Amino acid sequence: MKKCSRCGLEKEKVDFFKNKSTKDGLSYWCQACFRTYTCSDEAKAKAKAYKHSEAYLKKSRTYRRSGRYAAWYAAFKKTDKYRKHCRTVSPARRARRKTAEYRLRAMQSHWRRVYGISEQERLHMLRTQGNVCAACGNAFKDGKDTTVDHDHITGRVRGILCRGCNLALGLLKDSPARVHKLEVYIRGGGYNYERKVTDK
Repeated sequence: MKKCSRCGLEKEKVDFFKNKSTKDGLSYWCQACFRTYTCSDEAKAKAKAYKHSEAYLKKSRTYRRSGRYAAWYAAFKKTDKYRKHCRTVSPARRARRKTAEYRLRAMQSHWRRVYGISEQERLHMLRTQGNVCAACGNAFKDGKDTTVDHDHITGRVRGILCRGCNLALGLLKDSPARVHKLEVYIRGGGYNYERKVTDK
């Protein structure tokens, strides 16, 4: 058990992200608090302020555009580390990344890191939905074209959607009012320009 320094609750160690810089190898905050803070306006404002800060500009622009970075990279290309790592290991890694097994492991790691669910939990959700999209009801082909939908405020996983529905929710900012207005617009046949001209 470990106590979260943000919410103050004691939770299992699996509920915390790994952090090599701490003594116990786990983050100070639990995954739920971390996701809530990441999606909050406070975190977004802090990240935006940092991107416009002097420290960020110095690291990202001044250093990379200066001659120091070009000189360092030119010297690094002549070292044994570059020849061994970048020329021999990288092609092998690129070949492994093209395999289906590597892509599956990468997606599983992404689901655990971002949504806190395992592959078994995702498959259980998919079977519960009847192997169809939870929004439009279209069937998935061999489990492909699936995306995990979550609440951007609380971080709670809501269901498995197809890429089209998940993209549409993101563009509509998860706003029920926008979805309703778009439905009214489509059912009404679009914007009636002729009626507006006649009223004038």
